[in-house]
Amino acid sequence: MSGLAAGAIHWVRRHDAELAVFDSGGSGTPVLLVHSFPQDSRVWNDLGALLAPHYRVLAVDMRGFGRSSKPLRGYDTRTRAGDIVAVFDDLGIDRAAVIAHGWGAWAAFVACERHPDRFSRLIALNVIHPWTNHRRVVPNLWRQYYTLLFEVPYLGRFVIRRIPAVVDAYVTRTGRAPMDVHVAVYEDDSDARAAARAAEQLHFQFVARDIPKLMTNRLRRMPLQVPTLLIGGSHDPVYPPAMLHVPDPLREFLHVAFVQGAGHWLHAEQPAAVHRLAADFIERAYPYRPGGSRR
Repeated sequence: MSGLAAGAIHWVRRHDAELAVFDSGGSGTPVLLVHSFPQDSRVWNDLGALLAPHYRVLAVDMRGFGRSSKPLRGYDTRTRAGDIVAVFDDLGIDRAAVIAHGWGAWAAFVACERHPDRFSRLIALNVIHPWTNHRRVVPNLWRQYYTLLFEVPYLGRFVIRRIPAVVDAYVTRTGRAPMDVHVAVYEDDSDARAAARAAEQLHFQFVARDIPKLMTNRLRRMPLQVPTLLIGGSHDPVYPPAMLHVPDPLREFLHVAFVQGAGHWLHAEQPAAVHRLAADFIERAYPYRPGGSRR
């Protein structure tokens, strides 16, 4: 894994899950990489190689993915956010920057809200933020049509495991360049069944728990205490630029940048551009303000 494969593998235990964390080593600022569906930590190969000479790069297989365990429960956003913090606790890291994509970024938002003192920066790729405006989101909800096949109990796990062409089509049709997105593959049949169930539950828990909070503006009351950079693709068909608008009260800590010509898999499509933006943001000076900014 270019910089990560040569390092150590840590096993982080939290409640009913065991998480695999790949560590490049080194004494630089810790940077944790958090993947989305349908991937595992291998998706960070190229970006990790660019970051490793200057940072201690960590890449986690989130519960249900890759080499991590696949328990029956724990796929709600709050539990997954706790898993991120558990990585810091287990490895003795007081504070770190996080670069996260999609579902991983959504969990990272909640982790930053609950434990702001543990995060120096958040770089969120290809995802909306919790303070988004309904007028910008609702007209674009049709873009999430693919999740209908993943989020229905029992149907979701069947499609993910038995009709892999659906997942492959989602990956290829939302990207903008030839790439290797490292879709998680499981050779052991029981592991594949558990992984499909985990992916289904990830989608279902978001529909059951997070969407109601979004629709009732409960998430917009979250304080913003961690300097955050949203990076989107100019041609992302899932979360286009219009959906990443930042309200004026949050502009001091919440910034947006776009990679031209990129789609939904920024870190795989244009890792050099993501590295340049992320490294600049990590090194930029920001005051820490307890209480943060509110919408």
